[in-house]
Amino acid sequence: MRNVDFGFFYSKVLTLVVLTTLITAFSMVSLATAKPVGELIVRPVGSSDSIAVTIDGEKASSGRTVFGSSVISTPEEFGATLNLGKLGKLELGTSTKFALALDDVEIKVPVQHHHAHIASCMADNRIEGEVIGVAFDGLGYGWDGKLWGGEFLVADFSQAERVAHLANIPLAGGAKAIREPWRLAAVYLNHVFGNSFVELDVPFTGELPLNRWATLNSMIAGGINSPETSSMGRLFDAVSGLLTLRSKVNYEGQAAIELENIADKVATDVYEFQVNGDEISAQGLIRRAVEDLLDKVPTAQISARFHCSVAHLIVNMAQKIREERQLNRVVLSGGVFQNMWLLEHAVQLLRASDFEVFTHSRVPSNDGGISLGQAVIANARLQSGGEI
Repeated sequence: MRNVDFGFFYSKVLTLVVLTTLITAFSMVSLATAKPVGELIVRPVGSSDSIAVTIDGEKASSGRTVFGSSVISTPEEFGATLNLGKLGKLELGTSTKFALALDDVEIKVPVQHHHAHIASCMADNRIEGEVIGVAFDGLGYGWDGKLWGGEFLVADFSQAERVAHLANIPLAGGAKAIREPWRLAAVYLNHVFGNSFVELDVPFTGELPLNRWATLNSMIAGGINSPETSSMGRLFDAVSGLLTLRSKVNYEGQAAIELENIADKVATDVYEFQVNGDEISAQGLIRRAVEDLLDKVPTAQISARFHCSVAHLIVNMAQKIREERQLNRVVLSGGVFQNMWLLEHAVQLLRASDFEVFTHSRVPSNDGGISLGQAVIANARLQSGGEI
């Protein structure tokens, strides 16, 4: 990578992030250059305002480059020039469709959603080089076209490798599963106990709409409107649903927020995730939570134990990756880390294990910070002079 004043670049892009948050919900940004060198004129799409960022003093050529947070592609295409024909066969996010529809754009830079999260936090902290990235959020398209959200990455500004992730579950009913957390709770219970979970003597099953569950179970079996997701945010929703805190939400993240709000300050026990290769299963955690419900453990303590379990998972996986990759910096990003119970405990445990820990302070950890990650990734790839 060529030498560049990253402090200057970040400060200007931070200003851009504020503009894009106010101007467009797409979190889309364009760069007015077709070359990996020269002066980058950065501006929000559709805006006449621009911020000049000098890279090496050469004059920028005409043309535009667009990069988006939700571009998905096959692993072979990721990091290379976009093959629009193949991408056209995949389901695309709103911002990606917007970018691909801009026929006058010379270069389109694919930026995977969770890579952008990690890069955003790195830029926020003005660090470079490879890091252990923990990206926990609600949903974001992955390189395989599935919905990611419980990701452990090894990443720098140019590329990211998915080294572990939460096991996929079906999002029964698609977007409705986000609005109705009971669906996610039922899916997890079905994975652990089979359909006999409906006989469990816990409050959740007493409120479960059996007819609707039978329909959803048939949809899952037939692969109908049940996309797979590895989302940590959806696991928070599932546990909230299991504790009958909320069966239907009015806004994104409400179930998880209420789960955090009831949590005891101290957890007296920790549930365990099972790690098999690069896949992390929450089945043991769900089983233990159900056992606690059967034993009449207060929901506030179950919530605390769940939060503490996720914090311990982060540390355990970071230790595993450190041993394998000799990396010691951990970057935490994604909307799940707006949960202060989780964030504070995870940071405390990581530092106790001698990790350098980086969190957001100037831009938000949720999708409000995505455009900053997009900018620094595209900048790094353009500077490298290689394939985008």
